[in-house]
Amino acid sequence: MCAILLTLAVLIGAGPLSDAEAETLSLPLAFAAGAVLASLADTLMPEAYEEGGPTVALSTTAGFALSFYLATL
Repeated sequence: MCAILLTLAVLIGAGPLSDAEAETLSLPLAFAAGAVLASLADTLMPEAYEEGGPTVALSTTAGFALSFYLATL
């Protein structure tokens, strides 16, 4: 199911949304970012936190802040 949804998202992104303005793309990109963060929080972070402790939360936040900053350049 995920592969089918991803394929559809790629086709829509490469087709009708390829010439879209930034305001139009902001909602799908925010949704995708939330999905990635939810996936990380659900699958990877519990084990990483168990192994690495509180440093994992701080490094995750720093990585998110850095990626947000780089996206605004």
